[in-house]
Amino acid sequence: MNNSRRTLLVIFLLFLTPVLIAVVLHKFPSLVNLTGQKNYGELIQPAMPLDDMRFITPAFDTVDKTFFEGHWTFLIFSSDACGSACEEQLYKTRQTRLALGKDMDKAQRLLILPRHSAPPVNLNKELDHDLLLAVPADDAEWQTMLLAAMATTTISNNESIDQIYLIDPLGNLMMAYPNDIAGNLILKDLQRLVRVSWIQPK
Repeated sequence: MNNSRRTLLVIFLLFLTPVLIAVVLHKFPSLVNLTGQKNYGELIQPAMPLDDMRFITPAFDTVDKTFFEGHWTFLIFSSDACGSACEEQLYKTRQTRLALGKDMDKAQRLLILPRHSAPPVNLNKELDHDLLLAVPADDAEWQTMLLAAMATTTISNNESIDQIYLIDPLGNLMMAYPNDIAGNLILKDLQRLVRVSWIQPK
């Protein structure tokens, strides 16, 4: 094999490897634990593709699955106006993202509120610049999807579906966190996922 073909092969493999890793993690989520480390969030099995989900920003832009591509996305779903629990979730995910340091651009956050709900008033424009506010194009569709996701976990059925969720860089809902989880445990999960996925933000 001549040098030019070898170079092309290396470039191709560098491009393909992160995609293959993400696909494998999606198809076989238990492989996250091959290192013997515990994941602190609960895996949603099977992971749920968000192909058909649509949401609308305050600027009336329609956003679809492409928003998630190339990032690990924290999804915070609030079934009413963003109260104290929602604000705590925003704080935990913001601090987790900032704690990634040089890798913080590989993570982003999405807050979904019910239609006709007022946006939270305590957002820090500087620290929350990664946060996208949106409402679902169909409230019932999101509710149904999240109820189905929670049914695959052991998180108490008495808890609201207003949890912290994690979406992988291929747009699959793949992990949920209970409301009382410590932020440092979320960080440990995300650091490991960022490290093994090698996916670069778009």
